[in-house]
Amino acid sequence: MLCDFEAKGCINSDECRKNLPSEVFNIVSNLKIKNEDLKNASEEVIQVKLAERLHNMRTIDFIDDAKKNLKAMETVEVFMPLARKLNNAKLIDELNDLAVKYCV
Repeated sequence: MLCDFEAKGCINSDECRKNLPSEVFNIVSNLKIKNEDLKNASEEVIQVKLAERLHNMRTIDFIDDAKKNLKAMETVEVFMPLARKLNNAKLIDELNDLAVKYCV
């Protein structure tokens, strides 16, 4: 995924800059911000981070049991308020349904 291209070492930043439209590169390059800084991010960055978190929650069964509660709590505390800010009821409902199973 482009959201973690640098972390995974699949492609470097210069290649991305060269091959992506500048608007897309700007969004992708801002995705490395920390979750606690998301409230100050652009709406596009927030949308990508929400999509990434939705994917992570849909595949939560494949991560270490010790991390499931942490991801679920982070989803409730950080990502659901962002989904509410974007007024996306479907996303709010699905994130809530997925997270509540793992919040202890």
